[in-house]
Amino acid sequence: MTEIPHGLIKGVVLRRYDWTERLFSLFVEAPISAYQAGQFTKLALPDGYGDWVRRAYSIVNNPKQTEGHQQMEFLIIADESGELSPRLKALNSGDELFVG
Repeated sequence: MTEIPHGLIKGVVLRRYDWTERLFSLFVEAPISAYQAGQFTKLALPDGYGDWVRRAYSIVNNPKQTEGHQQMEFLIIADESGELSPRLKALNSGDELFVG
């Protein structure tokens, strides 16, 4: 794997929930600092060519939830022609991704 860029940390998918064929939630755990509900961060995956694909997504859950602020939910619409969202939709529990 390529070197992790500055500002990204490793996270893990806890689970995915499919709302519709294109709309889904990713539940991610990562050692991040406290945040405010609605704040955005970047999700990233290496592209296989030595580069990274990064996009901004809002954190939709309350950081004061019972599970703590290091467990985040992202509501994502998969765009078939997108560089990242189809790859995020393919992730399952235990898969790695990176959080900015």
